[in-house]
Amino acid sequence: MIQRAQSSPPLSPTTMCSRCVVLVLGIGLSAQARASTATGELELVQTALTQGVPQAQLQAIRAQGDADRVASPLLENPVLEARRERANGPAGAATDVLGASVQLGLGGHAEAEAARYRGHAAGAWLRAGEVQAICAIREGALSLWLATERAQVAATAQQRLDTVLGLVDRLAQAGEIARHERDFLGLTVAAHRHQVDATQGQLLSSRSAVSAHAGVLVDGVQLLPLAPVGAGDAVVAEGLLADPTLIALRHERVAAEHALVAARRAGLPDLTVSVGARWDAFPDGSSRTPGLDLGTGLSMPVFDRNQVDVGARRAALAALDARIAHHESALRGAISAAWQRASALGPIPEAVATATFWTGALDRFSAGESTIDDLLAAATDLEAVEMGVLDGADLRRSARLELSCATGAFPEPELRALFEEPNR
Repeated sequence: MIQRAQSSPPLSPTTMCSRCVVLVLGIGLSAQARASTATGELELVQTALTQGVPQAQLQAIRAQGDADRVASPLLENPVLEARRERANGPAGAATDVLGASVQLGLGGHAEAEAARYRGHAAGAWLRAGEVQAICAIREGALSLWLATERAQVAATAQQRLDTVLGLVDRLAQAGEIARHERDFLGLTVAAHRHQVDATQGQLLSSRSAVSAHAGVLVDGVQLLPLAPVGAGDAVVAEGLLADPTLIALRHERVAAEHALVAARRAGLPDLTVSVGARWDAFPDGSSRTPGLDLGTGLSMPVFDRNQVDVGARRAALAALDARIAHHESALRGAISAAWQRASALGPIPEAVATATFWTGALDRFSAGESTIDDLLAAATDLEAVEMGVLDGADLRRSARLELSCATGAFPEPELRALFEEPNR
């Protein structure tokens, strides 16, 4: 324990108070500086969706959706026919025919219905992509916020330790404590500087990651207020109804049913209709009589009844059933777990007035009521408390974000409005 000599007078309260005021003002000014340079979470999400990495991902989903909406035509391309008929012998007549034939295609309507439901699924997949993009941006924003706050707490704690070290230096110079005790405290302060460097490194990494993802330079972020948590049963039920991935899979299942119907119809006899104009010439070639040429044909699926395509589409439908069942079960469990975690943690605890506690610790030391060890313990404990408050806030915000991402919906009205913006 570092002890002061009993015969030495205590340090001046004026000196101690001036150190305290400088430290508190420095903390307040740094907090104001962080707030002035921070980007709002909503602004960050909007920016990333329009010019960052998520924008390119959403464009790819839109392009795939446009392709999925295109259905095969109800009728195949017509086949143009031109032929000339001539009877044998000197008295043979000649006939010229120019026409076209079309295969009616019994599965065309089912294919069109399948494409229509694939279009519905494409809209849901786009919504799922938007939710995933927003969740990724908000997770990065939360990490950046936590890194910023932890770096500030570590820097403030370093200021307190430097204050303690400065006091010990004065006591050592006055001969009130041994030099080696001052050196041991110097080691503690130097070790803490490594922690400050580590938090600064994490801050720079988070800042770079968020800036690269958003496509703009982001120094810091100001998070949206924490949204309340609804009733558990209602949250699970609404999440199962609103989950865009589940909606997309169900639309794809209906599309797969129509595709199976189309494949089965392709194995049935199909009708081909042909129509054309004809000209019949007399044997001597003196005149040509116009006429109409009509014909029909029926394909006979004797050898190929489209079994390969039918089997593949039946397997695809079974795979979708399994995928829907698995996703619904996993989603129910994820929503329930996220809700329990969010509701159990409750609201974010209020911040502790650590500056007031530190002022009191300095005052007690200046009055000779505590030792340097007490002051050092106070500085260490205050940092632990501030870090604990940050970790508690991070746990609660992570739980709410996990719940929002699991349900595919955001309770914040500012974020809900993003889905209503046209042509984003």
